[in-house]
Amino acid sequence: MDWLANHTTDATLAARLRTEASAALAARKADDPTFVTGVSHVQWPIGSLLFGNVSGYLAGRKSSAQASTGSFDAQGVLHYPQPGEDPKYGTTHFTDHANGHGARKLASILEAAQLTGNAALISTALRLLDQQTALYADTVPAAPRPGRSPSTPRTFSPRRGS
Repeated sequence: MDWLANHTTDATLAARLRTEASAALAARKADDPTFVTGVSHVQWPIGSLLFGNVSGYLAGRKSSAQASTGSFDAQGVLHYPQPGEDPKYGTTHFTDHANGHGARKLASILEAAQLTGNAALISTALRLLDQQTALYADTVPAAPRPGRSPSTPRTFSPRRGS
């Protein structure tokens, strides 16, 4: 609405747009002071950069990342929820973890470490990255093929036909 207000030639409409935009931002800020909630799992800092509270945004990202690091075990594995818990990930998988499951959470931790510059979080994030890299080295996710179980691991080989 701010963009529209800045690009309209109608002064009355511009004033109305600015008033409504201010009211909407005030209501949103009361509900979400760092402007991070939304429809997506992606948490761009653009709301905080444009409308304020960058320090609150960074503190929230740091806190969330620190909590997420506790989801990984000592070997850097993020296990699927255990039987009886929902959602029931990995019911057809050969183990209780997978690179895609850990990667999404790890990417968020790495991003928060980069954004905040927190030395302890950077160290933990890089340790988890090293562990995940070692754990899933030379593996690639593959769609099930005829005659092949969807839970059979596939390793990458540069040889043709593998």
